[in-house]
Amino acid sequence: MKITDARVLMFSAPIPPERRHRTDLGQAYSPVPAEGYRMFLAALLKCGVTPAEIEVMACRNPARLLGW
Repeated sequence: MKITDARVLMFSAPIPPERRHRTDLGQAYSPVPAEGYRMFLAALLKCGVTPAEIEVMACRNPARLLGW
């Protein structure tokens, strides 16, 4: 099954931004994690996720998990 931007959003949209943080990267056939994560965030932006929601998912959630 091909993963499209719309499919990414379909699975992510019901989850509030403060609960989102995931990737499935790191396998030999996938982009390196940093590039794949950039692509994932770009796809979310393209589908209408706001920059503020991206900031929560990409910055605040990881910081909270690390206790910062």
